[in-house]
Amino acid sequence: MKMTALVASDTDAVKRHFSALSPEDFYLRFGLEKDERGEQRLMRMIDLTVRNAMKDTFATFYGAWDDAHQDLQVVVMLAPVGGKGSTVVEVAISALPAARGGLMANLSGWLVGELKRRKATDLVFTYIPSNV
Repeated sequence: MKMTALVASDTDAVKRHFSALSPEDFYLRFGLEKDERGEQRLMRMIDLTVRNAMKDTFATFYGAWDDAHQDLQVVVMLAPVGGKGSTVVEVAISALPAARGGLMANLSGWLVGELKRRKATDLVFTYIPSNV
């Protein structure tokens, strides 16, 4: 699985990724019902936080695209807990069903390299057990 850094211009693809989640995944990930109101709220949150985080490099977002480079199959966020320079890194992973099953095995080499590059000493992992 090839992970690439996402930039602010990829925000629409991030939105499409999260909109493609099942209602159960959507609720587990965001605590929101997957209805018009919940999706609108999430899209505003993405516009306000994800786009700004990508610009400010506080959090770093990565994605694995489908073969046509149209849709993100996996989105990973790495963010220092407690601010820039922290060696505690939060890892949040979202995967569409087609990318699940062995996901961590597919990501592990890339993820270890990223964490070493950041000199991470501790991790805070956010995941749904079925993604492992």
